[in-house]
Amino acid sequence: MKSNKLFLLISLGVWLLTSNILAEKTEVKILGIQDKSILFNAKSRLSIKLKDLLKTNSHQINTLGIDEIKKAVQPYGYFNTTVTAQRKGHTVTYTVHLNEPSTIASIYIGITKPKNTPFNQNIFRAVVKKYKHHIFTQENYQNLKHDIQSKIIQQGYLFASLKDTHATVNPSNKSVDIKIQCTLNKKTLFGTIRYFGQGFSPSFLNRFAPIKTKETYNTKTINTFRNNLLKSGLFKSIRVTPDLDKNTHIIPIQVVYDPIDYYSYTIGLGLDSKQSLQLKTEVNLPRFNTRGHSVNFQIESSWTDINNKGFEINTKNQYIVPGYNPLTDQFIFEISQHSKFNQRLDDSRETEASIEFKDQKMNVQRSISLNYLYGETIPNNQPSTYSHQLYPKITINSLIPYPSIRSKVKIIAQILAASKKVSSDENLLRFLIQSLIKKDFSSGQRMYIKLEQGVLKTPHINQIPTSMKFATGGANSLRGFAYNSIGYGKYYRLLSFEIQTPIKPSWYLTGFYDAGFASMNKNATLHQSSGVGITWDTSIGNIGITAATPLKQAKKNWMIQLSIQTSI
Repeated sequence: MKSNKLFLLISLGVWLLTSNILAEKTEVKILGIQDKSILFNAKSRLSIKLKDLLKTNSHQINTLGIDEIKKAVQPYGYFNTTVTAQRKGHTVTYTVHLNEPSTIASIYIGITKPKNTPFNQNIFRAVVKKYKHHIFTQENYQNLKHDIQSKIIQQGYLFASLKDTHATVNPSNKSVDIKIQCTLNKKTLFGTIRYFGQGFSPSFLNRFAPIKTKETYNTKTINTFRNNLLKSGLFKSIRVTPDLDKNTHIIPIQVVYDPIDYYSYTIGLGLDSKQSLQLKTEVNLPRFNTRGHSVNFQIESSWTDINNKGFEINTKNQYIVPGYNPLTDQFIFEISQHSKFNQRLDDSRETEASIEFKDQKMNVQRSISLNYLYGETIPNNQPSTYSHQLYPKITINSLIPYPSIRSKVKIIAQILAASKKVSSDENLLRFLIQSLIKKDFSSGQRMYIKLEQGVLKTPHINQIPTSMKFATGGANSLRGFAYNSIGYGKYYRLLSFEIQTPIKPSWYLTGFYDAGFASMNKNATLHQSSGVGITWDTSIGNIGITAATPLKQAKKNWMIQLSIQTSI
């Protein structure tokens, strides 16, 4: 009896001991996989597929784990993988030899379409070239099918489907043959455009649309239409939605918009680039009528010379009519007036009326205008003199980027001419070219080089309005000199070199050298200056404060100046 009890106790102990061992959780290690995403996929698959077995010390973990790891690496192109398992205690180590991945050997794209339906399969050439001979991964396979679907949709087959798609793996030569069968429905076309909103006529809004009724439908055109409306700046919000319906091949477009306010105004007081105290008022009517016409009124008053009680008033009134393409073409009718009063110097008044056409092609903006300028000079204690000029003006503004060398070049060329034979007091020809080179460095520094030159040909320079003569000096030209204090003359030249070093995001410390002249003599001596400053990049342009002094002068007078320049 005692021996039976002893046997039972020994059996119970052995059973408890073996139960604890088998119940202990198995630890899994994977060696030979360097790619983190592949390794993560293999571990995730093992933890899911072997979830219950990992809680035990079952020997099934070895064989099942090998199969799961092989399946885990296949989406990455590895179909000839060798996996071995080695058990040591409660740890199973899988050693993986991935070998070479399989590549895409061929891509066959078949088309099933209704009778008499044209379709150009050459559109797939670029897609096939993109993926052929690349590693066959699950990601590449899905992207291939997506690109094929996109090409089909661009041809107007909006509801086409990809059926019977499969990939045949050839382990012996490590290649994959892909076959994709596409089924086309009837070609979808653009229907009519319906607008929901107030403020603009449908005929005006249609000029933003690269869409014509019964043209082939594609999503790229829809996105272009939406972007065109947003770029106009005429809307608070815009929504362009195709009315998709599989039962019809005509797709109407709905446009829901909320226009900007009928008018806006700005009133500001501050310093301008002439270092003058300025009061500016602007009223803008961006949707003057339903045809997209706009009106702009500006008036500026500034105290230019406090010592001599100098005062200027500038007004500008514009009526703007959009062209055939409202984003790039416009007609501008403008009347402006510039009045200058000075207790010690001559007073003057200039009134100009112009008709201008602007358009833009790629990076080039062109402008041609016909202008009439009437000038009146009122000397102290002397009779007034009058002049008038009728002249055409052509301006070309281009911005040329050079991404490979991190540079941009901006060039502005302008020419105007007047003749006594055509309602002008004097014959004249005026030419001005301005260039600005910007170079960005990997260190964050940037360099600006400005080159400008102008020539005015006229027999009697004193008889033409002041605004047509050349002058320089000021924060945006020859720093260290007062605004337009050098000149006025027939010849103009300016050279500027500037280095900007970042000191914090959007803030730069600048150092510069300027040289130039405006004179009656084309070989006049250059006025030179140098200085330092700080520049702040903002959404309205580069705002800078500089301290500059003229060079080659006995007395060094530093001048603090404020500038606002358009960034490029």
